[in-house]
Amino acid sequence: MTTEFLPRVTKAGIIYLLFCFWTTGALFAADDSKTIYEQVAASIQAGHPEAAITRLEPWIKLHPDDLRALTLMGMGISASGKFADANSYFERALGIRPVYPPALKGLAMNEMALKQYDAAQAHFEKLLAASPGDPVAHAGLGEIAFAHEDFAGAIRHFEQAGPLLREDGRVLLDYARARIALKQPDKAAALLGGMPDNADTQAHFEAGVLLASLKSYRPAAHQFELALPGYPDQYVAGFNLILARVKSQEYRSAVAEGERLLAAGHQKAELYNLLAEAYEKAGDTKRAYDSLRLATKLEPSAEANYIDLISLCIDHKNYDLASEIGAVGLTRLPSSGRIHVQLGVVFAMKEQFEKAQKEFEIAEKLAPGRSLPYVALALVLMQMNRAGDAVQKLRERVHQSPDDYLALWYLGEALNRNGTTPGSPEQKEAVAALQRSVQLNPDISQSHELLGKLLYREDRLDEAASELELAIRLEPENEAAIYQLAQVYKKRGNAVRAKELFSKVSKMKTEERENFASRRLQQIVRADSQTQ
Repeated sequence: MTTEFLPRVTKAGIIYLLFCFWTTGALFAADDSKTIYEQVAASIQAGHPEAAITRLEPWIKLHPDDLRALTLMGMGISASGKFADANSYFERALGIRPVYPPALKGLAMNEMALKQYDAAQAHFEKLLAASPGDPVAHAGLGEIAFAHEDFAGAIRHFEQAGPLLREDGRVLLDYARARIALKQPDKAAALLGGMPDNADTQAHFEAGVLLASLKSYRPAAHQFELALPGYPDQYVAGFNLILARVKSQEYRSAVAEGERLLAAGHQKAELYNLLAEAYEKAGDTKRAYDSLRLATKLEPSAEANYIDLISLCIDHKNYDLASEIGAVGLTRLPSSGRIHVQLGVVFAMKEQFEKAQKEFEIAEKLAPGRSLPYVALALVLMQMNRAGDAVQKLRERVHQSPDDYLALWYLGEALNRNGTTPGSPEQKEAVAALQRSVQLNPDISQSHELLGKLLYREDRLDEAASELELAIRLEPENEAAIYQLAQVYKKRGNAVRAKELFSKVSKMKTEERENFASRRLQQIVRADSQTQ
């Protein structure tokens, strides 16, 4: 992991240094000296360091040992970005008083900006020895520890940075990154949610990116929204805002933002593609179709646009249009294994299984490293009452890729459909494949469901119940898992619980049980359309 320290002394840092300057020094000796200090400090704080420098130069000539004036000169030159020149004034002040906190802070902060990290660390530690609770020193040492990947040490210092966390979004960002590095996502998200509204736009944008990586999409959208007014690339900020809105299921807000970007002239295929998802989820299927069609016209060689458009057609059972789009896509991209998979699914849905088989076989040759062609072909073979061929196909895939959870899952399914008996080698193979599949990907309800069903057959009731309960937690409406769990409880002798579960599935539709292949193929379509 690499990181860059702050490339500049932030305005918050300068203001805080000025505060420290006034609160750590002695009382002013005379009205005229008080006036010059106040005027210089006000100029720096107002963003006019040149005026401060001009005012101080003649004063320092007359008072070369005035450590306050020297420190203020260092602050003014730092604010103008000339860190090395500023450090000479801080060093002169420290020559007069070796532990003068405002000068130590200014020097250490500039050394960080100049990437002189060892020197900065030494000066921050010297400052802490004199002022143990100093927030600037803790923030600086936290940044240095973070750069050295000492995340626990960084957190210890950041926790004591006090007001700087609220005043400087950059410090807060690295504090959150340290939490993420230590696998503390909830704490990181809470920190990022507290990003001050007046932080700079870049800090808000980076907070949004981090929150999105933590799947905290609604807070991420808020940060992108705060970044948007002043962010230099309005399209990038706007696109990220739309994406976060879609992920947080705020579809109408996503549509409004997407249309704003389009009106501003950002006619991009990726924007139309994302906007199509927002339209569809908001219930406007026609505009979703239109957006994806525009995306294919703007970028006719972009595979994802055809995939998503075909997927949308399949969702709405518009198979003829899906076939047309697949044909157009293959004219543009004849070597696209993904389009061949989608077209094969369309043929399968139309019960044209031989055509579907051909498309999946082509996809398998074009993309031998991908799971979906193998799995889709196996599903069609099962639909054609060729479960034995499906088993062989999936065994080949698992042999090539032992950690392919999808192939393992469907190998268990194919073995089950081909016929197994408790204790048989095929039964053991199916259980082992499913156990490995759920280990590799524990978030699939149906693989837990099937594993529970096979364990039930072996009279391993506790294990079966555990798998089936997990399947239901992942998908509360998984009726097959509920039904199977009811059987487990009945066999255990818990008639009351079994009756409760049976009553939940009493209205289960027959066609939902029978259309196994169609439902699984639709899952494949959705999974493939999400693989960008």
